[in-house]
Amino acid sequence: MRDLRIDFFRGLALCAIFLNHIPGKATTLTWRHYGFSDAADTFVFLAGFSAALAWGASFRGEKDPAIGRANARNRAWHLYRTHLGVVAAMLILVTAGAWVYANPGIKQMMGLGYLGSNPAEGWLQVAVLAYLPNLGDILPMYIVFIGSLALLGPAIARYPLAALAMSCAVWVWAGMYNIAPPSHPNGGTWFFNPLCWQFLFVTGFVLGNRVSSGKPVPRHPLLMAAASGMLLYALLATAPWHMLGIGRDFRVFDPDTLIPHGKSTLEIGRLLHFLALAYVISALIRPDARFFSTTIGNLFSTLGRHSLPVFVGGVLLSTVWTILIQQTPTTNAMEWMMGLSGLLILFAIGMVWERNRQEERRLAKAAKAAAARPLVTAMAKGESATPVAIPVPADTRVPT
Repeated sequence: MRDLRIDFFRGLALCAIFLNHIPGKATTLTWRHYGFSDAADTFVFLAGFSAALAWGASFRGEKDPAIGRANARNRAWHLYRTHLGVVAAMLILVTAGAWVYANPGIKQMMGLGYLGSNPAEGWLQVAVLAYLPNLGDILPMYIVFIGSLALLGPAIARYPLAALAMSCAVWVWAGMYNIAPPSHPNGGTWFFNPLCWQFLFVTGFVLGNRVSSGKPVPRHPLLMAAASGMLLYALLATAPWHMLGIGRDFRVFDPDTLIPHGKSTLEIGRLLHFLALAYVISALIRPDARFFSTTIGNLFSTLGRHSLPVFVGGVLLSTVWTILIQQTPTTNAMEWMMGLSGLLILFAIGMVWERNRQEERRLAKAAKAAAARPLVTAMAKGESATPVAIPVPADTRVPT
């Protein structure tokens, strides 16, 4: 049974990532204001989970492991080429914005100033993932994680507990000592520290591998109670009523005493909040829930099925929208309209890719049917369906 939750929540995360990447009030629609985790956690976890569903059998040795390795390697290479194209497109958009508004500072604002003024060195740094512009830091993390599966996928699939222990140790070590790869020639490190965020990806992969091998995720009332308690604690700690202008001085918990929940190093509070959220949702919503067949459910699932083109479209659209909002006087109503119109564009991208996929399937099915038609006709006439070798005289053979 296909887990319809994956595409739906991946599509929901793509919409939230877009809204969180642009200034304005529309970001209040996302769940980052109601707890410690946000759409980035969902995206990374589902990347690991879905990778295990796709390649877990191969990595476990039930199929040829070389197939899983090759698929992971090819996917990482495709993502890498896409990332280079996204950076190039962002540079074009930012350069155009700087020219239109006569404001060279726009390049600095979007983290592309060095690339514009030092193209040779800048592109070399981009190529080795040592230079990440603003809004361009999620895809490189995904490239590293998927590419790593080409080497470590079989080990993680066959020894999940040992893999989780090692992954956890790296997460703690990198977080404690703030060890991360560089993100800019002039200094700075990756905002999403991959040495920390890999723990969430590996956790998703291990759980997905368990599901793909026919083992359900453990359920227990105490786990549900603990997860629900964590969600309630995070909700009260973030005090979302402040966004409504209610009780601005009222907080249930002192901000200085909250469990650490920073984003860059995936601190413990953030990790626990996401795992609790995922556990509760997976327990309450069936993989084949009828909701996913409704118009709304199918709309978000379409985005999830075509996550890469939708993500790329969201990043480029976020770049344009950010420049417009920052450089043009706007009202709250205009910012809401820009955010919601951006979502409509993302839905349009998803529907175009879905239509193309359905057309490709239709053509492939038609070609298969056409290839099988002579065989069916021959069988109906009582002729042999097996090709028969007919000897050809030596002097009449076609030269090769």
